[in-house]
Amino acid sequence: MVTRINSGSDFYANQAKYTQKNIHKAGEEVASGKKINSAKDDAAGLAISEKMMEQIKSMNKQTENYSSEVDSYKVAEGALAEISEVSNDMYQNSIRAMNGTMSASDVYTLQTANNALKATMDQVKNGAVYNETKMLGDVDTNFDSLSADAISKASTDNSALRSKFGAKENGMEHIIAANNATVENTTAAYAKIRDAEMEKSIGRYKTQQNISDFQNMLVKNQNQTADGLVRRLFNA
Repeated sequence: MVTRINSGSDFYANQAKYTQKNIHKAGEEVASGKKINSAKDDAAGLAISEKMMEQIKSMNKQTENYSSEVDSYKVAEGALAEISEVSNDMYQNSIRAMNGTMSASDVYTLQTANNALKATMDQVKNGAVYNETKMLGDVDTNFDSLSADAISKASTDNSALRSKFGAKENGMEHIIAANNATVENTTAAYAKIRDAEMEKSIGRYKTQQNISDFQNMLVKNQNQTADGLVRRLFNA
């Protein structure tokens, strides 16, 4: 017959191993700030959160692209605003040229001024570049004539195009705002799944450490008791 004198010690030792696993898990949470550090912690939670992170990254990239698009619209709209200012000066010159008291020399001077303003428009149009793309490359700023009617029509077309870019900019900014809201909510959901509640994690770590210390003390006491019993048996 085999007598197991220290079976109590074995029990406490096995319990101590389990406690050490809990200490390791709580320690990982405290160190990383995450309650899921690998699939063994929560396989389903890990899979769900990783899909969420993929969505977050994808939407952040979309927002980055949308923001670039908005910036390009701002370049175009800003150039068209400048062209609108210049066209107003051209229109005023054309009105003055229609004054019956103007001499041929005066009219020529006004035409020369408008030609210079037209050149300025072309420079503004050609300078409206975003990421090596001419934003107004196909736009016809038809301000060649000194006619007030022609300049007025060209100004109207310019304003319509400016409004078009402005509407695109506003629409894209709404999309960006919606994207940002979705990213914020998804990030919060991701954090709820993955992030550790540090106060609780630290509390668990300390509790498990105290349990481990107590178990080690029990094992030590049990071993001492077993040793004493063995000595008494052999000295009997």
